[in-house]
This record gives sequence, structure tokens and C-alpha cells, in this order.
Amino acid sequence: MRNPNKVSAAKDGPPPQEWLFDSSSLPDEDVVAAYFWEFGLDTPDVIEAVELAREKARRYEGRNVEAYMKWILENPFPADFGQWGEWGKRSLAANPDYDLTTKLDYDTHFLVEWQEFPKSHWLAIPASIRRDAKRMRPVVDKAGRWREPLNEAYHRADMEAREFDSDSALFFKTQFGIGCHTWIPDYALDENTKVQWWREWAETTKSKGGMASADRWEEYRLFQINWARSDRRLKDDFAKWLKENRPDDRQALYNAEASASRRTSHRDLLKALGAFRLLRHFAGDWQQAAGFSVLFRRNGKGIPSPLYAEQSEWRDAEKRAKQALEQFSTKVFG
Repeated sequence: MRNPNKVSAAKDGPPPQEWLFDSSSLPDEDVVAAYFWEFGLDTPDVIEAVELAREKARRYEGRNVEAYMKWILENPFPADFGQWGEWGKRSLAANPDYDLTTKLDYDTHFLVEWQEFPKSHWLAIPASIRRDAKRMRPVVDKAGRWREPLNEAYHRADMEAREFDSDSALFFKTQFGIGCHTWIPDYALDENTKVQWWREWAETTKSKGGMASADRWEEYRLFQINWARSDRRLKDDFAKWLKENRPDDRQALYNAEASASRRTSHRDLLKALGAFRLLRHFAGDWQQAAGFSVLFRRNGKGIPSPLYAEQSEWRDAEKRAKQALEQFSTKVFG
């Protein structure tokens, strides 16, 4: 590549808050929040969903409680479970100010609470505000790790340590079969019931009959175990069930070393997004983008260093960022 220092001036490019996500500027505990924030800024549907959620919240603040209670008295809650869904739809249609539904998933909902979104980039927000513990953000552990398929380190330390086990549950029999959970409307969820609705969980995909987490790495199943069978046969039974029910794209992590997506961290994706934004600013000229990045970036030895050194690296980063943006939209909206 030509000398990256032959760049006009820092003012000719975007500020580093938009594309530089090295550890020197973005601490580990901020990486997950910055990932959702920055990818959200480049996803118009996310911005639209955030604004709609805020508008619904404003309407809810001005709701007519008396009118709603009058409607409830005239339209009592049905005793038949099968009619709950339809009653809920009629309730929201008649009382739209009570509609707080959103297409955003659990991890991106914090964007609604932060009024700085989408006006500012994450690193443009003062550190004192970003550290405010009272503000919502994606939950991570002390090491900044977030349970998500892109975070291989977390899964190695946590997921592989879990053995096949069962969970305590209240079981009941319905016309649909034996179950251990049921649908509960929002207004029945409060601190007195101690019941939580897992909005991020959904029906399993490869075979029906269970509940899967949003990232589909965990499933809840109701097992029937016949203790009259020997341990060997029970092991064979489970091996057969596993072969028939394990999702094709959710194999053991230690067998997936070749999967680049598993080794891609949120910081890696942010770096690729930064390269994508620089290329977009410099009309695809990777040499201009690389030269500009040298003005702000230093390697571990303190030597000026471009975001990526070779043309192939810039093109790979651009491609990876585009793919990640498509996957991000799918993740948020399903």
C-alpha cells in the first residue's frame, strides 16, 4: 500500500468515535452495549422501532384510566384460556394508549431508554453517563462477557460445564398435552405473582414441543424417563433423541474450531463496522481509509498503525460488516 501518512488532514474524515473501537478508547465492559448501539445506528428499522416505542410510551403516560376500566367492566376477562389472545387484541384495539408492544428484542430495548440514541455515537456520550448504573444496558458479567453465540469464551467457560439435567417445574395436563408453562398476559405480571414472562424464548425449531432461548443455545424440554430400563439403554435412548433433535447449526463448540463466526467477538464486529464506515466515507478508497486511520490509531507498541494494513483485509472487513448488519436486523426482529 502507499504511505498511509499521506493523508490530507483529520478534518477530512469522520471523528474516531464513529469508527475506532480499540480497547484504548472502548473498555471491555462497554463493548456489548456499543455493539448494539452502533449496529443499531446503521439499521434504519431499529431507529424506527425505537422512535415508535418512545411514542407509545408517551401515549401511555397520557392514557385514560377511567375509560379503560369502563371497557374492562363491559368486557370482562374470559375464563376460557383459548379466548385470552383474542380478548387481548380487542383490548388494545379499543384502548390503543395501552399498547406498549415493540418489535425490538430484549437486548436492544435499552436503546429506547437512552435519549442519546440515535443522535450520538456510543463513544461520543460522556463516560460518566455511560457508567451510570441506573441506566438500562445489556447484562454482562464482570469480564464484559455476554451470553450470546458470538462470544466463544463465555460458552467455553459456562456452557460446556453444564451437564444434562432437569429443572423443577409445576406440571399440568391440558387438551394440548402435558405442559410446564403457560401464556400469561402482561397485566397479570407483577411483583406479587413473582411470575416472569420470558419474551425472548420461543418454540424450538428442529422439533416441536420445547422452548428455546433467543440465541437457540439452550432448550427446555419435558422428558419422560423409564427407570425400568438399564443405564446403558437410557444412554442409548438419549443418544437417539439427541441425534433426532439437536439443531444442525448448534453443534458442540469444541467441534466448531473452523467456524469463523464463533471466533468473532463483538469488538471484532465493531472494528469491521468501523472499516465499513471509513470506506463508505472515502467512497471505497481503502488506501485513503487506511491512511486516515493512522492519524488516530496506535498499535500495542505505540506505533501509528492503520485499522487494517492490506487491501484484502479492508475488503474482508467490509464484507463481514455487511453480513453482520444483515444478521443484526434478523436477530432484532426475528
